[in-house]
Amino acid sequence: MISVLETVLSPKDTIIGDSLPEHAVQTFINAANFIPASECGGQRMSFEDFREWCNLVPSLKKFLGSLLTSPVTGISGRKIPQLLYSENINPSLLIMRKEYAWHIAGALQQEEAQAWALLYNNSVHGLSFNTFMGNLASHCFAADRN
Repeated sequence: MISVLETVLSPKDTIIGDSLPEHAVQTFINAANFIPASECGGQRMSFEDFREWCNLVPSLKKFLGSLLTSPVTGISGRKIPQLLYSENINPSLLIMRKEYAWHIAGALQQEEAQAWALLYNNSVHGLSFNTFMGNLASHCFAADRN
């Protein structure tokens, strides 16, 4: 899982001084069922368990499937949604990280995983439910016009 994330997230995608979140990676690894260590050494995974794990982690399934296709730019299994937010927001305040977006996008259709816009952040917009709903409505109205 770590190797897959390092392949998907290039050095330009990472935050300086930050590394892959060990707890997030461990969560996906813990979703797998391993056969106890055998005489051939180490833990193994049965084919059925691997198939089940890939269904639980769609981003991994999409990535592995992309390895079977011809190498073209923009391979769907490696695409990370573009996270759009205004320049006046400090990136450290955002809870959506590129690796999380990649995992969520693994369960979505390709057209749904292109670009995601931050519509509301309480640090910028305040704690107003009306502002939250207004930002959502404005975005939906703009999307309907296009």
